[in-house]
Amino acid sequence: MCLAISLALSLLVLPDCAQEPSPSAQDESASINLGHGRAVLITGASTGIGRRTTEIFAEHGFYVYAGARKEKDLAALDALDNVQGVRLDVTIEEDIAQAVQTVQEGGRGLYGLINNAGVAVVAPMLEVSEKDLDFQFDVNVYGPIRVTQAFAPLLMESQGRVSTTSSISGFLSWPFGGPYTMSKHAVEAYTDALAQELQPFGVQVSVVEPGNFKSNIFVNLAERMKSNGYTTEGSLYQQGLDRILNQPLDRSNMKEPDAVALAFLHAMSSDAPRLRYMVVPNQGEASVTLQGTMNRLAQLNQGHEYSLTREELLSMFAKTLSSPVGPAPGSIQVLGVAQDGGRPQLGCSKECCRGLSAQISHRVASLAVIGESDWVLIDATPDIAEQIQDIGTMPKAIVLTHAHIGHYLGLAQLGREVLGADGMAVWCSARMADFLRTQGPWSQLVDLGNIELHVFTPKETFTPVAGISMRALPVPHRDEFSDTHGFSIAHGPSRSLYIPDIDRWEDWRQFAQEAGAHDFALLDATFFDDHELPGRDMSQIPHPRVGDSMSRWQPFVEQGLQVYFLHLNHTNPLWDSRSPAFEEVQRRGYHVAHRGLRLPTKD
Repeated sequence: MCLAISLALSLLVLPDCAQEPSPSAQDESASINLGHGRAVLITGASTGIGRRTTEIFAEHGFYVYAGARKEKDLAALDALDNVQGVRLDVTIEEDIAQAVQTVQEGGRGLYGLINNAGVAVVAPMLEVSEKDLDFQFDVNVYGPIRVTQAFAPLLMESQGRVSTTSSISGFLSWPFGGPYTMSKHAVEAYTDALAQELQPFGVQVSVVEPGNFKSNIFVNLAERMKSNGYTTEGSLYQQGLDRILNQPLDRSNMKEPDAVALAFLHAMSSDAPRLRYMVVPNQGEASVTLQGTMNRLAQLNQGHEYSLTREELLSMFAKTLSSPVGPAPGSIQVLGVAQDGGRPQLGCSKECCRGLSAQISHRVASLAVIGESDWVLIDATPDIAEQIQDIGTMPKAIVLTHAHIGHYLGLAQLGREVLGADGMAVWCSARMADFLRTQGPWSQLVDLGNIELHVFTPKETFTPVAGISMRALPVPHRDEFSDTHGFSIAHGPSRSLYIPDIDRWEDWRQFAQEAGAHDFALLDATFFDDHELPGRDMSQIPHPRVGDSMSRWQPFVEQGLQVYFLHLNHTNPLWDSRSPAFEEVQRRGYHVAHRGLRLPTKD
């Protein structure tokens, strides 16, 4: 008969070669308040990885909704500071719906979801029952899908994070582990698809692949076997199954799962979360996992007319290892989408900004354009330090649109009081260059050589870094200190248009010509309509309203142009992905940009 075993396990028996925790894990462990009161939901939080992750998140300033099934586990979780136990069986739709209601009534929103609940079925593939396979996939695969679908609106509203517990068995398989490893392979595929599908909504996705850590898994194994009456008698593999059952049940000598919890913490709090986190307690498990993955690659390449030579494979592998983890060459990454004042905006006590400082800030509109080996920052915003950190290296050049506060104030941080930059290339118009040379404190940046001014000629191509060419497009806007430009950006075979500020589309003479010549457009959407600022004469605030923009750009959208709205005022309803305004934009074929959005080169 087949053998079913509940709870996640890995049956690899490996040497215990101690491995130092990664620097990121050490850094996160030393942090005090990474959560800033943001709420996360953790399924399977009663024991093991889920319980330790709950404890560490609560200690680091998150408010944790901790999912469990048993009353005694819920009571134990409720006793922890910053933790609220939530009855949650991921196979029961009613439990999931009630959990959503609990989170909504809590009023904190939801920034993070950790799909940790999981089980394991171990059985020979020739003998496993369909019932056992259904049980395996119901929890490990359909469970994360159900929970993520239910909480997706809250996660999209917060532009938050989703992470799921997989295993090193998501890359390996072993005798009698087929049902379990099949489910974890499915989790890996699910993660890849989900990451791409949630990226347009600003939700980042990751997966954590643990190895063997301390748990009661084999004790629970024996209990479950006994309660379900399973036996190995009559199995074709009785000897092998009996050998598994006779292993010592005690795993207390294994490492605590702190490193796994810290991987989740990095995924939920870092400005640059990774898609995958393999977390193992020793070098042996790491080597077996990586070797198994390479074995599969070698098998995939073997014996067909398109097989690569050894040298070609090594060259491909070397190129992969040397490639930056960040944006790909030729791509554009959005570093912020807010209007000059950001969100929350200074002095605003209305609902649109209230409490945001304790949850998530929205950075001022800016772009990173990635060249062959360097990148360009478009606009030096007040958030310049964090935005450069999102990419991980200093830009080779900065390109400025105009002299309004959200677009150039960040230059001050290049001075001797902060960075003390040495000749940072700053591209701008002749009038903007004259402003910077003659007005303090900007003139000091020029005099000390912190910045080196490069003047572009409107409508003519310039190349700030290799692999990227740009054209400056004069656009009508308030020009108190400088003129204003948008940019046509050639990145690979793609053409993108960036116009974060303009008065009216009808006043821009090149509108039709430029709109039809691009693949992507990132456009001024400061105000959705004329009702956002009660008591103000909106006619005196010249920005195109989103409804007008959609009407004027519609013919080009129907021809395939992808339009993303940004430069949102803090009052703009497009901040809320559940709002009728957001739904209208999507229904008409437009998009709302978000921090982290990457525009690839077209195929």
